[in-house]
Amino acid sequence: MSIKNVLAAAFFVSAHCLALADEPTPMKSVPESSDSEKAIIVYKVIGSEEGSTQGDTLEYRWKRLVVSGDEVEETIERLENDATIGDIEIARKIENIKPVKEIPVPSTVRGSAVGDQVYNDPRLIDQRIWDDSSETTPGRLNINRAQAIYDRSERMRIGFVDSGFAETGDITYSSGANVVTGERGPEFRENVLDPTCEYRHGTHGAHITAATTNNGKGMAGIVDADIIAARALWCTGSGFTTDVADAILWLAGEPVEGVATLSEPVDVINLSLGAITTCPRYLQDALNIARSKRILVVGAAGNENMDASNTYPTNCEGVVSVGANMLDGQKSGFSNFGELVDIYATGSSVFTTNDVEDYRYVYGTSFSAPIVSGHAALIKAAEPEADERRIIRLLTGTKNDGLTGESTQVLDKGIIDSLELAKAVSGETYVARPLSHALLNEDRPNTQAYTQPAAGLHVCNLYEVDTTKLDIDRSNKIFENEEDQIPVEDKFFKVFEVSDSARFEVANGVEVASSQGSRVLLKNIDPSVSDYGLAVCNTDNSHCGSPIPVNLNAEKAFTSVYCN
Repeated sequence: MSIKNVLAAAFFVSAHCLALADEPTPMKSVPESSDSEKAIIVYKVIGSEEGSTQGDTLEYRWKRLVVSGDEVEETIERLENDATIGDIEIARKIENIKPVKEIPVPSTVRGSAVGDQVYNDPRLIDQRIWDDSSETTPGRLNINRAQAIYDRSERMRIGFVDSGFAETGDITYSSGANVVTGERGPEFRENVLDPTCEYRHGTHGAHITAATTNNGKGMAGIVDADIIAARALWCTGSGFTTDVADAILWLAGEPVEGVATLSEPVDVINLSLGAITTCPRYLQDALNIARSKRILVVGAAGNENMDASNTYPTNCEGVVSVGANMLDGQKSGFSNFGELVDIYATGSSVFTTNDVEDYRYVYGTSFSAPIVSGHAALIKAAEPEADERRIIRLLTGTKNDGLTGESTQVLDKGIIDSLELAKAVSGETYVARPLSHALLNEDRPNTQAYTQPAAGLHVCNLYEVDTTKLDIDRSNKIFENEEDQIPVEDKFFKVFEVSDSARFEVANGVEVASSQGSRVLLKNIDPSVSDYGLAVCNTDNSHCGSPIPVNLNAEKAFTSVYCN
């Protein structure tokens, strides 16, 4: 990277906002008390991983150096001449994707609670996105009816990288930290750090996702979860991508200078922030470490009404990008759009908590993302190994097609449908579950032929794996080493049986079926007592592999309707 290009990306801030980070020896330190403008230079120590998402041993090798504005060019020259240093970048300034509009809600605006309300939270009646959808209101997301289907028994951990967190008595912050450079420490609550700050962006999002349900007060959250708050921005909602990267690492259970290491990584990370910029390499490496630990990252698409490929975090690899729509299904006028947006969720007139007994209707993709984060946590509770590809498949496979707008913007995207998603996650529908009873396949005609005695099939225990519903590599390149590649003509989809108490691995499984076609028929199996997994193997199983763990979660596929 040339010095000129690096400087073009630089953002300068006043000295009181920054603290000196690690620097290469023997370079001179820069006093924090300097009155000149400062820049954060980020550099990568050679020998680090280059962003692979495989395995759980990735190491973060980026370091930071704070210098005065007139020292930037000289410092970069020194770094470029240091043989131990690779990539060099300048920290980029970002902002929370602030509400496009925020309307105070002084009192309940829709009357008293209705009889079919699933929880006793008094403000649930004002949460319009929980209502049943219709042809004219696809932005009502069927959350109320879906709640009875989801398994909420396992409490999930959701990390919010944001600012403006406050205690309201209607949410559980199980942990938190302030990772803003120069302010780092355990206190993350905005109302404690600065009582004059009225900014509550993080509070808004966290309550949409995980406000305590059935406690007789406030609003209801989509999922029962512990919120882990990573304050990475100032009260104003602005900050630097370097602190966002550190927040992601901290939420992934990695050590971060200046804050105590989190005892347990989160399951989902919500990023309701962004900027018009490419994805910084140091941020992508932080995301890759989180992804290697099966942490799902959800990001807001942005509010510039532009192609989201121009904005971070949508243009980072492995982020589920969420656009915003209105209650009538129209793409919200402010929402970014395009091929990289994975799913839409209502981001106009979203009811949320601002402070104790203080509620707002908010507008912005910042509030669409927490809706998807909550549903991603519900998916992860059912399928702990699910990565972003699997979750995107579930979201898009159950979407409401009522999204409208300019065709060049909305493309074939859809709106999250909580009820249809719940049916898929629970195994009630076939749309996204790869293992199901063979006769439930809506693409199979003349299913009665299978039940005839002449067929010789025990229909009760006749199941099928549809590999087209799995995110596995169908090319010949399923191994890193060229000598390990399996020729196409010798490659089989193979199903292995393991006891229901064992983790699925090819080594501890017994092969029960195989096929070179996309569907594998399983005869005489019992998903109620055994579990099943799939791998791509050669004929004698000497080489088997898959880019993701493929545990077929057989218990949820068990179907007794065909058993006498």
